[in-house]
Amino acid sequence: MRVHLPLAFLAASMPALLTSTGDAADEIVVLSAGGAHRTVVLVIDGPGGAEVALEEAAKGLDVSFSRAGRDAKVTLRSGGREVTLENGKSLFSVAGQLRALAAPVRVVGERTYVSAPSAAIVLGAALGQTATYRTAYRALVIGAYDAPRLRLVNLVSVASVESTIELSKPVPYEIRKEPNRVVVIFQADVMETDFVAEALPGRIVVSARFERASPPRLTFDLGDRFGSVKTSERDSQHVGLLFDTPPIAGAWPVPGGPEGPTGRPAPGKSVALGTGFQKPIVLVIDPGHGGDDGGARGPGGKLEKDVTLALARRLRAAAVDSLSVQAYLTRDNDMEVPLDERAAIANNFNADIFISLHANGSRAASAKGTEVFFLSYTAADDEARRIAMQEGEITERTRGNDKDVGLILWDMAQAAQLEASSRLAGNIHGEIAEAALSRSRGVKQAPFRVLVGATMPAALVEVGFITNPEEEKLLFSEAHQVRLTNALVQGLGRFIAALRANP
Repeated sequence: MRVHLPLAFLAASMPALLTSTGDAADEIVVLSAGGAHRTVVLVIDGPGGAEVALEEAAKGLDVSFSRAGRDAKVTLRSGGREVTLENGKSLFSVAGQLRALAAPVRVVGERTYVSAPSAAIVLGAALGQTATYRTAYRALVIGAYDAPRLRLVNLVSVASVESTIELSKPVPYEIRKEPNRVVVIFQADVMETDFVAEALPGRIVVSARFERASPPRLTFDLGDRFGSVKTSERDSQHVGLLFDTPPIAGAWPVPGGPEGPTGRPAPGKSVALGTGFQKPIVLVIDPGHGGDDGGARGPGGKLEKDVTLALARRLRAAAVDSLSVQAYLTRDNDMEVPLDERAAIANNFNADIFISLHANGSRAASAKGTEVFFLSYTAADDEARRIAMQEGEITERTRGNDKDVGLILWDMAQAAQLEASSRLAGNIHGEIAEAALSRSRGVKQAPFRVLVGATMPAALVEVGFITNPEEEKLLFSEAHQVRLTNALVQGLGRFIAALRANP
């Protein structure tokens, strides 16, 4: 059970706080009446994926159920509204109008099973309220819900990093010190924030990131200059963490900065790092898909989201070791990250390079090979457009009717990086085409939504066709993943060498 621990206890016992986060992979929560009503619903494995029982999800809500006929028609009633579902059908009726669900309804005994997103659609229609399923939080929210909002401010000095967490309302939390990181876990079903991630200079805390998960959390990745962390609490809505470095004989010189009697910055002062600090190359790696979005599925049942995460983790470790860069992932577990947030994460890390990893899919099982893309506002050919649509194309609304969202983002962000992105894609493809043990499909341009808004050289890598039986097996073999990782590092190394030579 998670509790709001006294800050004095946390400061004294932080190294020993190693309790589980209590993530529940087999349940969701249903929230309504602004959060006053909360129900926990079990998730089961159905023929088409995870399912929940509508009868359980509707507990405590003003919804009644009735059944009729051998076809197992189920009717939900609330406030004069009726919603009717039928076993084995993916259509349901609301006031005589038909609507579609993503998968067929399953009626088993006294239970009516649908996916969690479909439960939101059906219950919202029955109650006459807006209902959404928040995948990352595993929460079905009905009606207005005033989720707590979080704001994080990080102040970096030569000797410390001061992080201040501001909450819109009190939220129970716990702080855990783990190897190489400090994690703040919030006891909240849903949290809202504009903060995604931030790379920090000085090697005390190398990055801070917010994870939309169940439960939500802030993670501070520690650097090689980290010494200790202290906590403070001004009130229940303001929490402070002070990360510092161990005392060093000879002190840290601060060019042009205020100094105390030992040559260190005077207490309470936040000082620029000066010309002695050289920003390292920052690489952000995006494992495609995640959470409920599995991406392409191979004939053996393997999912694109799993191979992209495995490769991304290998690439992060190899790039740090071989290229002396700072490397971060847009997701480090099986979680959903909206397409529009992935480039934003790279921007917040002040990244120098952004790589999005994917495995291709095709209806033709014989399709195979690797290809690397960089962004354009239109596809180079029909095949490039097909892949862009599969991985998340710039929407028709963006391309045609909303210049502010589409063309301005394109003109001001990636257009400035077009030549560099082309070189990045070419360097990667020059290495990975041979390592993939398959045909080379070349370097192409396409309107990938995940790349829009990136303010650095960016490329999307299709490492093979997961829908090809042979390539599916290869992609999930350790030896092949090592080959691909080495090739990606070689390609990135060529680009980074040129970047360092001409910063």
